[in-house]
Amino acid sequence: MSTPAVHLKGLVGRPSSAQLGAPAAVPMKDHMSFLRALSSNPKYLHFVEGLRDLQKEQASKHPEGWPSWATWSWERSYLPNALHDSDNELLKFLQLVKSTKVSSFASAMRVALGLGMLVRECKRVIEYEADEATPDIPSYISTSVLDIKCLDLILETVSTARGEVVRLSKARVGKQPQEVAGIEGDRPGNIAQNAADGGQKVQEDTVEQQQEMKLLEEEREKMVMLKEEMLEKGAKPETHHVDKGHEDRADVEEQEKDREEQVVEKRTKRRKLEASGTSHKKSRTDDIRRSSRARQPSKKALRK
Repeated sequence: MSTPAVHLKGLVGRPSSAQLGAPAAVPMKDHMSFLRALSSNPKYLHFVEGLRDLQKEQASKHPEGWPSWATWSWERSYLPNALHDSDNELLKFLQLVKSTKVSSFASAMRVALGLGMLVRECKRVIEYEADEATPDIPSYISTSVLDIKCLDLILETVSTARGEVVRLSKARVGKQPQEVAGIEGDRPGNIAQNAADGGQKVQEDTVEQQQEMKLLEEEREKMVMLKEEMLEKGAKPETHHVDKGHEDRADVEEQEKDREEQVVEKRTKRRKLEASGTSHKKSRTDDIRRSSRARQPSKKALRK
């Protein structure tokens, strides 16, 4: 029984009929390099670089209505004539990309390939020069509808697809620890064992936490006792040092205080003496002296 031609074709990694620059002519290991080479547009390259954050998975099925030219089995370098005759095919594909949810690395690669092929085709049409056209360029390129406006629409869809890739990357990062922990645990034969291991683990963790708390409490008590001992040993010398250091100053202050008290005492005694009449006698004597001076004859009287 002979093997069907379809299966034989699927076993061929690189079909001999694939044109240069066709997705089917690119080995799987060079897929990312091929996507980068499709366009130098920053939006598109940013989208392609974001695919690195996705987890590698097996190839998924193509969504319903996905065109053959947007797959890795496409054997031609240029896109079919239908895309160049009218923009209906282009708009239909862009709408399909926006409605398709990126769920894996393979689906993201598929979207990147389709959009990249369109960006490259638009550039070819925009830069086409009849006098420089080579024989391998299809004739419908000269009358294609893929102009700058179509390129803008494609790049808008690239931004939308980029948002889907970012969403998927964040979801993978948040889900990864749970997946790693559940690789063996989610199997039916391991559910009961995991439950028992989980209960034992909780008990072990509880005992370990109690031991740690006990050790921490003991360390805390030791620190308190050590602090009290240090305070008891250091209190007296410190007090003695302080008293000795301020001894001379205290003596000076005490002597000044004594002198002030003596001055105040002398002033008080003087005030008491003045109040008792001493000051009255003194003022009376002064009056007598002044009156005696007034009674002396003047110089004029002496001349007479």
